[in-house]
Amino acid sequence: MINMKPVDLHIHTNMSDGNISSEEIIKIVSGKLSAIAFTNHESIKAYENVTVELGKKYNV
Repeated sequence: MINMKPVDLHIHTNMSDGNISSEEIIKIVSGKLSAIAFTNHESIKAYENVTVELGKKYNV
């Protein structure tokens, strides 16, 4: 049996109506989720400090 981690494809950061930065969210979900998607309203600023390296660092 394959042990697969869930994904969350609807997360808001503090650049929209959420309370937490994109990097903090990545830290929180590390080891719990295999993939995430930021879905902020009318903004792509959450992606400014998110990189592939950051995802690799926290295993997301």
